[in-house]
Amino acid sequence: MKVVRAHNMTRDAAAERIVSSFDEFVSGFDDTVSGVTRTWSGDTMEFEFRARGLNFKGTLEVTDADYEIDLSIPLALRPFEGLVAEKLEEGLDDFLEA
Repeated sequence: MKVVRAHNMTRDAAAERIVSSFDEFVSGFDDTVSGVTRTWSGDTMEFEFRARGLNFKGTLEVTDADYEIDLSIPLALRPFEGLVAEKLEEGLDDFLEA
């Protein structure tokens, strides 16, 4: 699943915002989030976390104009992929407005 959201910052400022707030952003989805890991390679962050017994894995690329998130959805959630995308988009919008 891919989600793209524009930002109005420089690439460096946008990346710094992710670095300083990612754990808080992920935990805002559910109080059962655990095992959050992230690693950077250039402008792309690879991340993983566990929520409600399911493993999530993805990448977040910071460009000059937007955040591009590619999230692997566990098989059990595939029927709800639209809802997961909606929640992710809402969370990103809230994050970008803060």
